Amino acid sequence: MRERVAGCQIGPSWDTKGAGAPSGGREKAPAGSQLYAATEEGITVREIAETIGRHLNVPAVSIPAEQASDHFKAFPFITLDITMSNADTRQLLDWEPVHPGLIADLEDGHYFTTD
Repeated sequence: MRERVAGCQIGPSWDTKGAGAPSGGREKAPAGSQLYAATEEGITVREIAETIGRHLNVPAVSIPAEQASDHFKAFPFITLDITMSNADTRQLLDWEPVHPGLIADLEDGHYFTTD
């Protein structure tokens, strides 16, 4: 498990390409199952900011945790820990994410081209 540091909120990375998301899950899953097609269980806001900043040549800086709510008031969810495990989905549906995680996808650089 990843070390959690105050002010470094964590959230899932979703397999948004469609082909990697579990298909037929509703038919295979017992009633009431909660299925999460998250590629990764949790990525810190810090990791995302540092990756984007590196590609845009803009420094990513830390702010004290007590200032995060005010600084990110337009994005209130950013201060929440919304880690979601995909372990049950993977086991129940015999599913594995097939696309890169968020950081790997950002590192490819295609979001930061000027073409």
